[in-house]
Amino acid sequence: MKGFQGKVSDGKKVYKGRKLIGLCYMVMQDVNHQLFTDSCLEEIMLGMEKEDKDLALAVLDKMGLAEFACCTHILKIG
Repeated sequence: MKGFQGKVSDGKKVYKGRKLIGLCYMVMQDVNHQLFTDSCLEEIMLGMEKEDKDLALAVLDKMGLAEFACCTHILKIG
């Protein structure tokens, strides 16, 4: 956060500086028990009671992310 001059908004509130730092957390994970799936599409389906690929693709499309459905998301890299 050092040198960060921007702000983050959740649509209702704007956060910057020390208030933003208080809301940030680091997530650590065990390499044998991953928190994230292998693709954005699988990530959407993770929260579904019954997996529905068509619905998950529609959600990604509505969010403007359909082109990333089969891509590994950035949190998985590294």
